[in-house]
Amino acid sequence: MMDNNDDLTVAARVKGWDIFAPDWAYLAQYPALELGSLCALSVGLHPAFASPGWVLQVAIPHFNGTDSDELYPLEDAAEGAKRASLLHDFLQRVGIAAGNLAPRGVLPIADGTANAERTVVKVADFVTWARGLAWALPDEFPRPNAAGGYPVAPEGLRVGGGAKWPWGDYETELLRKLATAADRFWKLYDPADNTTAPTNQQVIEWLKQQGVSNRTAEVMATILRADGLPTGPRK
Repeated sequence: MMDNNDDLTVAARVKGWDIFAPDWAYLAQYPALELGSLCALSVGLHPAFASPGWVLQVAIPHFNGTDSDELYPLEDAAEGAKRASLLHDFLQRVGIAAGNLAPRGVLPIADGTANAERTVVKVADFVTWARGLAWALPDEFPRPNAAGGYPVAPEGLRVGGGAKWPWGDYETELLRKLATAADRFWKLYDPADNTTAPTNQQVIEWLKQQGVSNRTAEVMATILRADGLPTGPRK
């Protein structure tokens, strides 16, 4: 169990909230992670801080102001309260997830037996399970397909380095952005409910934010649009 004097605590207080930021491109290359790490990522926290005991006893008291620190005091109490709330969400999620591990629950175990937050779970299984609970996940959260591979090659992977595209190993910057847009906007589309479909303009605006030209973004949005959707405003 970590205490107020360990290196991790000192680093967190010196660097502030920035130390909690995950390296998404690196973490996306893992097909399975410990349950605590997945729950941390599900609220945007770095897996290094996936220790419920440390979060409960050290991190939350620091950010909610109940544990005053003369060396590294909170500069913004309101912002600290928001961060403490996020850490509380992590604790709730890791508790719920651990309670739903197979065989008592429906969350499959990838390797070994259930061991609370240390249990290894496939990322794909966690995403499917979390969606069943309507958990919001960060946009950057890895979303492998049912076969265990990634529909979008993580940044940093080279062609032929493991992630397979629908069109083979060939990739370009625009193809990566096209696939990312497909995963971001159309992953949860239900053909039986047109209201779940994004508008072309939503896709275009996001692509433009990623550096895609307006005309190319329009073409890419059209390519991604599901067949048979009615034109005009959706109700």
